[in-house]
Amino acid sequence: MAHSDDQLRALARARYETGRWRRTAGPALLALCVTALALALGAPVALTLSLGAGVCVVAILAVHRGQGWDRGVVPGVLAGGLVGAAALLVERVDACCAGQDSAACVTACIVGGGLAGGFLVWGVLRSPSERRRRMLLSGGILAATTASMGCAVGGAVGLGGMLVALAALTAPALLWRPTRA
Repeated sequence: MAHSDDQLRALARARYETGRWRRTAGPALLALCVTALALALGAPVALTLSLGAGVCVVAILAVHRGQGWDRGVVPGVLAGGLVGAAALLVERVDACCAGQDSAACVTACIVGGGLAGGFLVWGVLRSPSERRRRMLLSGGILAATTASMGCAVGGAVGLGGMLVALAALTAPALLWRPTRA
């Protein structure tokens, strides 16, 4: 049976969109795994579930959108997940964290935020893409949100320190414009 041009276009478009949505499964699963890890390490349940849902939705939308937004999803979720996990592990080891705002938890969040920002900038600068800003923005937003699952144990100071350290390292890269030779 022969298809008309319109039917072929519609079929091609449907398959294209199906492929784009299928591409979002990996990052969504990664976001769910990071959320499960944070819960397993003792992160606050309600906060972690709501942040995890937000990370999952943003990851899906960024990957589906493409155009550079997708390139920052996996590095952002991984970097943020490592920062959050480090803060939660420090909380388990250091009993002082139970009172929040302890030096060990706050330090883990600040150092982790700086390392996450450095990791994202390093990945962006190695990227040949002209859409580096989008990659850095999506990665930074996802890293900050994911790290917040664990840095919540450090209280407002831990969260704020992580955000400032992350922003301090990523903001210059957002403003940087490569010169053309």
